[in-house]
Amino acid sequence: MEKSFLRASIIIYIVSISMLMTYPFYSYTDVPEEVLQYAQWWFSQPNTDFETIIARLGLIAGALSLIGCIALFFLKQWGGYLFILSVLYIVSTETLLPGHAPRSSLESNINIISAISVGCIFSLFILSNKLSLFEHNK
Repeated sequence: MEKSFLRASIIIYIVSISMLMTYPFYSYTDVPEEVLQYAQWWFSQPNTDFETIIARLGLIAGALSLIGCIALFFLKQWGGYLFILSVLYIVSTETLLPGHAPRSSLESNINIISAISVGCIFSLFILSNKLSLFEHNK
């Protein structure tokens, strides 16, 4: 049963992150012109060298979290460690980056869903010894 919860959480995480990555390519026809102008101004502001490095490392950590998540789907324990380390990096460096760009309510809801799935994956992985998730790997 816990393997089903873990796999469902992983699928939800992968789908929500994929939606967040493709969201900027959708048209913004329902967004007011002022918000679009502010978003354009916000994205045109230059980052410092430190912020650029942190953001690029965050992009690599995001890719590693997806790789770890896919490995964890197939119940490979190393995937859980990779996932946890990469997500912890992303969360810990988020405060070092400039403020968030304006977000739509759909984007905020997708972000909340991905955060909930991360919490489920974290808790199931931490409790994996008691739940014997990786018993077949021994």
